[in-house]
Amino acid sequence: MPSGSDTIKADVIDITSDVPQQEDIFFVDTNIWYWLTYSNASHTAQPYQLNDYPNYISSALTNTSTLCYSELLLPELAHIIEKTEREIFNVSRSPKLKAKDFRRLSPSIRTSIANEVKVVWDQVKGDAQPLALSLYEAIADRAINRFATQMVDGYDLFILEIMEIEGITKVITDDSDYVTVTGIEVFTANPTVLREARLQGKLLTR
Repeated sequence: MPSGSDTIKADVIDITSDVPQQEDIFFVDTNIWYWLTYSNASHTAQPYQLNDYPNYISSALTNTSTLCYSELLLPELAHIIEKTEREIFNVSRSPKLKAKDFRRLSPSIRTSIANEVKVVWDQVKGDAQPLALSLYEAIADRAINRFATQMVDGYDLFILEIMEIEGITKVITDDSDYVTVTGIEVFTANPTVLREARLQGKLLTR
């Protein structure tokens, strides 16, 4: 979460009390797909992340809302899944394996992780529609400009540009960085974000 002195610029909606509508078009962030689709997500997730987000996505699908994803999510998902599998492997191991050593340890482990990523990605593609991916120079330049004023990381800079091109303003995420972005609606169950949004008058009810 941005520091207490930072102003929330996005509108924030509490997904635990919101009902997705048929006309809603949501971009679904990486962390939501991770908790929704990955078999070992409970290793790192908090209970609300494993319950509230899958419930909201299920409701969105039932109510025929449109869910969207970007191919930019694939390398991030693969990285997080590999990191989690390494942490699980290292639980009873000393010394702990670092990322490169873990990758080289066993072809069978690598294949297993690759299969896990494929299962996750197939579900993402089955539940959501892809956004056009076109990282031409103008988008890169605009992303750099965002970097100076909005507290989002490299992947999210490009995601926001693609959302803007596609006219999508709603994002389902647990990532507090998104609330620093003007002109979007952040649908979240993150208790820290919800508390701060309520204090700043940015928590909306639809």
